Amino acid sequence: MKINVLHLGFLLALSAMAQQAPAVPRDNQFDVCTDFCKSALTVCEGTVDWVTGTVAVPFTRHGQERTGGKRVLGSTYNSKARKLGMPSEQFDACHDTCMGWMYFRHEAQISFDERYFNGHNVGDNLNCRYNHLNFAQGIPRFYFDLQASESEAAAQHCQHITPDGGWVCTDIRDESGMTPSQHLKNSVLRHRLGDCFFAADNTIADCHAKALRDDIIDAALAWLPDDIEYIFLNNNALQSVPNISRFTNLKGIYLENNSIKSLHAASFEKNTQIEIINLGNNLIGIDTVPKDGVSVRPDYELPRRLLQKLPNLRLFSLNYNYVSKIPTDFFVNNKNIEVISLLGNSFTEFPEALLRGLTKLELFAFGQQGKNSKLAGGIQEQGKIFTEAGLPDTIFDDCVSLQYWSGFVNGISLVKARWFQNTPNIEAIVLFLNGSAADPSKPLVVEPGVFANLPNLIDFSMYSSDYHGTPAGALGPPPLSPSNLLNNKKILGVLDGSQFLLAPKSFRQLVGLGDFEPLGMYPEILPLPFSTT
Repeated sequence: MKINVLHLGFLLALSAMAQQAPAVPRDNQFDVCTDFCKSALTVCEGTVDWVTGTVAVPFTRHGQERTGGKRVLGSTYNSKARKLGMPSEQFDACHDTCMGWMYFRHEAQISFDERYFNGHNVGDNLNCRYNHLNFAQGIPRFYFDLQASESEAAAQHCQHITPDGGWVCTDIRDESGMTPSQHLKNSVLRHRLGDCFFAADNTIADCHAKALRDDIIDAALAWLPDDIEYIFLNNNALQSVPNISRFTNLKGIYLENNSIKSLHAASFEKNTQIEIINLGNNLIGIDTVPKDGVSVRPDYELPRRLLQKLPNLRLFSLNYNYVSKIPTDFFVNNKNIEVISLLGNSFTEFPEALLRGLTKLELFAFGQQGKNSKLAGGIQEQGKIFTEAGLPDTIFDDCVSLQYWSGFVNGISLVKARWFQNTPNIEAIVLFLNGSAADPSKPLVVEPGVFANLPNLIDFSMYSSDYHGTPAGALGPPPLSPSNLLNNKKILGVLDGSQFLLAPKSFRQLVGLGDFEPLGMYPEILPLPFSTT
């Protein structure tokens, strides 16, 4: 029998492609939830009781979806008096919960071959929770595998895989206590017109992942009624914000995971009822990055009037773009704003009056500033360009409702007491992977008086804040002591060690911990493949 050489080559190529195919199916949420829960019950053991939804480290925000969005402290959702589920009940309860989350059609496991995983680092969906489950396991640097629950990284990121999402895998809730994603997922029946599915009595248009471009977006939006309330345009190929001026009842627009390169002052000026704008993981400002292929510092300032006609705005997310400047009066007319998230840009400082008058602000996130060049010899700025000098002493003076303060992966070496002089409601401070990039001998230091200003503090995270050039054998700042937090009666979480002590030996050597072998240390850890059964 003769075998055609071309045919044989084709079969071999197909075989190779099959072997390289991702283990997790792209669209099958049942199997994705199976893998999620198999991992979550080990990696994040003790974080959440999936049967009742009770969490180990509850914030005020937890349980609001069970209380109509009201701010009820100590709600029954988190009550320790409730009967918790048994270990044997956790998997099925986890799976049922997972099936109730919106799942956007990207592979659930993180792939660093493409940039889109960053767009799912926040948001009320399965993608975000799976991302943080991966982060809890040490990804992207290494795998802790089954040791993950012993690591500070797991204690941090496992908070975000919960039903509530722990301030990160969540969104703004309406008067019923539900997010737009929850309303979309709960709409079991949807009909399609053009490139969009319509749900919730035609108040939600789901147009995500339809390969929509600037030249065809108007035709797609032509099917939407004037009174549409929420539009999901995430995971498309847009290079600019489309014309949405006729949607005067619009409450939320999701534009994350596109390729938007710039913004214009008039982009949202007709949408005066809008509450949610998510521009995460775009390319805003990328055209201002020098073209030498080495420098990574953009020079892009947000349009001053972008939000000034939006008095009802509650959430503004600009995560993972190329913005370096923000006008002093950018939020001057957004007195109802609750969430401002500016992660992963290139800010080096914020204006002193940026947050003036924002008495309803509950979350401010500014972590991971700076970009890295992918070329050899290129500048590596991520986590190095934003220091304590970038936060004026009085910037948070009007933020009396602030609950979640996040500045992870930066170059902050001193936490100032003055920042928190008027923020008594802060419940969580997230500062892992900080410390001076310019002077590795200066790890993160907490100034005396910080904790005295935070009577409602529940969770304080500063682990691995000796990361920038730690000398061999050094373990960074001295750990916090209970005596530091005598007046913080609500404290439930303190993370001040190093996540790298459980890392594979090769990575410990990279960060200068290769000779430190407590308890004999663990052997090299190889990632276990996820199954789909």
